[in-house]
Amino acid sequence: MATLQLQNPSLSCSMGEIRLEDTGITGNGGPLFPYLAANMEIRLKSCETIRMIGVASQPGPDDPIQDYTLLQVDGSLFISSQGGNIGEVAHFQSFPILLYSRPEAMGNINLRIPINAYQMQQIEERRIGDVTLRFDLNLLFAKHYLRKRQNK
Repeated sequence: MATLQLQNPSLSCSMGEIRLEDTGITGNGGPLFPYLAANMEIRLKSCETIRMIGVASQPGPDDPIQDYTLLQVDGSLFISSQGGNIGEVAHFQSFPILLYSRPEAMGNINLRIPINAYQMQQIEERRIGDVTLRFDLNLLFAKHYLRKRQNK
């Protein structure tokens, strides 16, 4: 299982995580519309900033909370095998998603990665022994206005 922590670089806080189970990636669709299916679990939460007071941290009423909505996931799938080069196989895009961070949200994103005959041939040519898949993900978020903790 691969786990990716989501961080907000401007507020230095965690927004949640994404998990991808490697045994959950399957080939589907048959000869007319072949695709790889990958199920991603996502946990999304509001980003809470906490002011440091000395060595202790205490949330204050004026510390802002940042809310988000996950709108879409897209990315590229890369494949490599033992001793082989890494090559991009496919680009994919999820259906629209509306996952709001408050209260903490959990959801599943079912990615369908279309594979044509040429891409299947590329996979088969590179497949020697164990195969490694790499997902490069782009997540599109809507960033909401900061709100004060006391309005929680």
